[in-house]
Amino acid sequence: MKICLLGATGQTGQAILYKFTKFLAKPENGDPDPFDPDSKPLPMELTGIARNPDAVNLKIFSDKFPDKIKFIKGNIFSAESLKTCFENHDLIIYALGFKGDTQQYVRSCKAVLEA
Repeated sequence: MKICLLGATGQTGQAILYKFTKFLAKPENGDPDPFDPDSKPLPMELTGIARNPDAVNLKIFSDKFPDKIKFIKGNIFSAESLKTCFENHDLIIYALGFKGDTQQYVRSCKAVLEA
């Protein structure tokens, strides 16, 4: 499954990324994963959309799982940009936050729906 994450650099996006990594590798401590008794890595890939895909807080994830997590540049207010970002993905996760600015939500949601 290929997942596209909007808002990867924000607080919610970072929490999603952290949780996602728990499903990619066998636990180092040997404890069984509650969702997979055999602790097999799940066949998933995640693409995070960011204004600055080279941000330090993102490299922590892509450096650890280079074949499973990547970040690309995208404009969350442009349907054309998002359409390109969404290509070949099975699931889109919207984790954007604008701290009370409802117009930003409206603009981004409109772009997502048009894409």
